[in-house]
Order: sequence, then C-alpha cells, then structure tokens
Amino acid sequence: PAEAVRSWPKTAMEWGAGASPAASVKIGAESFKALTPGRVVYTYRRWLLDMLLVHQPRFVVFEAALVNNHSGQKAASRLLYLCGATEDACYQRTVQCLQEHLSTIRKHFLGPNNKRRPRDDMKRVVMAECARRGLPTSDDNTADAIAVLDYAAVTLAAKFR
Repeated sequence: PAEAVRSWPKTAMEWGAGASPAASVKIGAESFKALTPGRVVYTYRRWLLDMLLVHQPRFVVFEAALVNNHSGQKAASRLLYLCGATEDACYQRTVQCLQEHLSTIRKHFLGPNNKRRPRDDMKRVVMAECARRGLPTSDDNTADAIAVLDYAAVTLAAKFR
C-alpha cells in the first residue's frame, strides 16, 4: 500500500493509506493545535513512525512545503521541520519517501488541461472530482489527501516495486 501525508502548519495533518483511493482506503486527521514547533515535530514524528508500522507502506508521498514571502517564520519553520521529520521517519522504517508539489498532484488528479484557478475555486474542483470518482469528502483538505494518495498509487506504484 501507499501512504499519503498532507500537512499544513497550524491545525492538523490529513493522511490516507491504501493501495488506491478506490480500494479499501483509510483517511484520517491528527490535530497538532496549540503545540510549540518543536513539540509539533516530535509528536508528528512519533505518530508517523507508528503509522508506518501499522500500515507498512512501500512508499510515502507528502506534499512539498511551499514557503514564500507570505509565510510567517513559525509556519515556514514548522513546514520545513515536518518535511525533515517525514523523511527521517521513513528512513528509520526503510520506507521509500518522496515529496511532490501540490500542483503536480492536482495536474495528475484533475488532468493536464485543468487551468490554473484561484485557491478557493481549486479546492472546490478537487472536491468535485473526488465526488465524481465516488469518493465524497467532508472538506478540501481530505480531498487533497485523496488526490495525493491517488497520485502515489497510480504514478509511483510501478516505480517502487
């Protein structure tokens, strides 16, 4: 199976595990609210190590951190720390690990002809695509986690055989 991890720095961590979103898939979220950056990384890394033992994925794909001039220092630090913690946990469990840009994942999930749209519009489009595939979601973050899992299952499964 694949493991998809989708993170954002202030609230929670969405994840999905399974051979593909259409197969028996598990989706969930872990909350890291009100924790200091170091505590978030520590808690996340321990959680991920446990998840890797439970699901025993062949590989993990996670959304690349996009740090720009609009990112606050705490948010940027947290995102980069989470990327490092993901790679560290995967290395410790000898699981292949890859980070990918959300735009690449969405291009795969929505098709190459999907035009660039405002952020909120794109969230609705991803949720609609999940529903079209019979995978209705409660929010846009879960929809993005499903898109990451689909990307991992379809695009990378052969690569990590």
